[in-house]
Amino acid sequence: MQVEQENSIWPRYRYPSASSLYPVQTYLFVKPDRVEGISGGVYYYHPAEHALILLAPGAIIDKQIHGEPNQRIFESSAFSIFLVGDLSAIEPLYPEQARDFCLLEAGCMLQLMMTTAPDHELGLCPIGGLDFDRIRSLFVLDERQVLLHSICGGRPVKTKNIDLQEFLRDRLPAHAVPQNIVVLDRLPLTPNGKVDRRALPAVQPVTSGDHLPPATNLEQTIAEVWREVLGLDAVSVNRNLFELGATSIHIVQVRARLQKTIGRELAIADLFRHPTISSLAAFIGSDAGDTQLLNESQGRAQFRKSLRLRRSLKP
Repeated sequence: MQVEQENSIWPRYRYPSASSLYPVQTYLFVKPDRVEGISGGVYYYHPAEHALILLAPGAIIDKQIHGEPNQRIFESSAFSIFLVGDLSAIEPLYPEQARDFCLLEAGCMLQLMMTTAPDHELGLCPIGGLDFDRIRSLFVLDERQVLLHSICGGRPVKTKNIDLQEFLRDRLPAHAVPQNIVVLDRLPLTPNGKVDRRALPAVQPVTSGDHLPPATNLEQTIAEVWREVLGLDAVSVNRNLFELGATSIHIVQVRARLQKTIGRELAIADLFRHPTISSLAAFIGSDAGDTQLLNESQGRAQFRKSLRLRRSLKP
């Protein structure tokens, strides 16, 4: 918004603009029933009046305008901000640099919003490319107005550990996802400025779904190995083994025992890629002929013998 200053005939802002032209305009899309006191639709933000002007009441924007990696972010957001450059307002002075100066100004506006959003308990996520032509008509723009950048916004996640873990699972290998997450206002520090680990709060374990017992002979075999190695009474086939406290040493021990039990070579990487009993059983039984064994009712000894025989008969 414009900032009033004494003894100044020109409007001032908290970010710079080439020759104080300020050609970048702000538009807002609000999802229905997501922002208190504001109905759904597309708005233009008037900086002089500090007001929203409704352009497209009840407008709906489909997530498909975004690339697949950003669709989930858009779905969870409550609103989107669109920074639009009016080239006709800057080209008379900078005919060859108009768009570049608009992009610089949009970057300054984004930085201002990102640094002040936490004070208002808002979370913002800048989004790059999107198919703006599909929704351009909602913004009532002329041909000299171009999209520069967009931002998704809403309430930031604070203490929802399960949501955070799901977010991290989409971006990190299974063994790198933290078992427990604790959100702190600030880290306790020692007098020399290092993190005081002894002053950190105790961690409460996070559960992930109901207990599922082994449903096949192969799952039962893998589960028994994991129970022996980790010293547990029971292991759910849908639990990530790193959540149960497994370390790299445990992985090596499990690999050695499984290879001996099922008569098959396993790579360490296979256990990292398949950190649950169900996923590892599906991987081991994915070769031709092994799938049938998963549903046969037979003892463990017969299971191991049959599996070895099938392996030895393969070309």
